[in-house]
Amino acid sequence: MFSLTRGAVHRISNHLRTVHSPASRHPLGVDLKRLGSPVGLQTSRIHLRLPARATSSSAAGMSSLGKKRTRRFVTTLDPGRLRSEDLLNLSGLVLPNIGFPCKEAPAFGSSYDTARLVYRYTPLPRGIVPFPANTQGFLYFHQSPHSHPAAGEVRFRVVRPEDLGLPTREAFSRGSDLTLGHRHSLWNIHLTVVFTAYPAMWRKLRDDGIITPIRAAEMESYVPKRLGPGKALVRFEMVNLPRKPGASESIPKVVLRVLEIVEPPNAEDAEFASQIFPEGQLAQRHDLLTKTILGPWSPSRKSEDRFITPTSRKLLEETYLGATKPGTEA
Repeated sequence: MFSLTRGAVHRISNHLRTVHSPASRHPLGVDLKRLGSPVGLQTSRIHLRLPARATSSSAAGMSSLGKKRTRRFVTTLDPGRLRSEDLLNLSGLVLPNIGFPCKEAPAFGSSYDTARLVYRYTPLPRGIVPFPANTQGFLYFHQSPHSHPAAGEVRFRVVRPEDLGLPTREAFSRGSDLTLGHRHSLWNIHLTVVFTAYPAMWRKLRDDGIITPIRAAEMESYVPKRLGPGKALVRFEMVNLPRKPGASESIPKVVLRVLEIVEPPNAEDAEFASQIFPEGQLAQRHDLLTKTILGPWSPSRKSEDRFITPTSRKLLEETYLGATKPGTEA
């Protein structure tokens, strides 16, 4: 039997963080709240995070670059202007909140804009994957050599533990960009996604001068704004579609047919919405950069498994494909 002082309880409670997994979201942006049974609902997890006690030798070997950060703020996304204060440790975090200083304070009075980062998603029940161990380094903007105004992406440069004592620029150059597991593909947030979904990052890129006013205007002309609110009655179907664009082999794919536009979006979005969600036809994929229709929308098989049960999939195959074999017309 032991007792805790009020101060000890306060310190422990400060390290409690409840993480709520967001509700499953349809790839088209429609919240899926119920498909026979609740989808994407996960139990909240409570993490007890107690500060590690550094040994005297490790503490002595740390420079200002390697000091433990209790706040996650960055001052710039320009790799040439990064400082030791911009070092982030995202190891094991789910949806970490990153603060960006802004020139104009928001209405709530803070001098920082914030953005939540996602490492990657997986099919349920796991959902959002936390950032891997030793994810310590710098958020920065990688400028693509291509001249297209939408080229470029935000990346995370991982600094090796043994390089934490080096000057920031040298530690950055010795590091490597964060990858997505064992896929050998880089973790990144493409500039078009930054523009449409990360306003805090977008403002920071503009404040840093990385995105000039001319380039920002070009981006606005290339990337359509998000559609305004609207409602449509849709139905899952299944058809045979090419395995890859241009491939001769086809496989069964889940698609979405727009039966009726119940509440049309704003008038300014009507033309764009009619291309993506043509009434009576299949929902379409759209290239943000070229503004062209790419064919019927269909998720990957892994994405399908997040909202289509095996029983539902079998029913779709029997209803819409029947005896039709892949490679023939549905």
